[in-house]
Amino acid sequence: MALPLALLVPALAQDAASPDVAAPIEFPVVTQDQVLAACTAADATEAGCKAVMADYFAYLQQINVAGPDLEALIAALVVALAQADVAPHIKAIVIAAVEDIGTKYATGEQAAAIMQIAYTMAAGGTIKTGALGVSGA
Repeated sequence: MALPLALLVPALAQDAASPDVAAPIEFPVVTQDQVLAACTAADATEAGCKAVMADYFAYLQQINVAGPDLEALIAALVVALAQADVAPHIKAIVIAAVEDIGTKYATGEQAAAIMQIAYTMAAGGTIKTGALGVSGA
């Protein structure tokens, strides 16, 4: 025999009114150097690179890095990746990482400049990072 709806509603309302609050998720400290290592090592994989990069940006978000500070960190990472001396088979991973930054983490003019860097890297051209506001290649 099913319980009448009137008996179920108060029980559901009581559960919803006092839910257990989960502790906030704390991301481990991830540095630019760790991203570079994951993306430029001789045994790097695209999935591994992007996973560490996602952890890096999640960490930055957790510690409330935003605005010009975030843009500066994004630019520094892109320049470091673009300047990395990597084996030909790792270059595609680095290019994919730069594209990922340009599409997921950067916005506006910075995103456009990062995508141009990725296209230039893929074409084997000379990288110009001046549009990012960071001295580099």
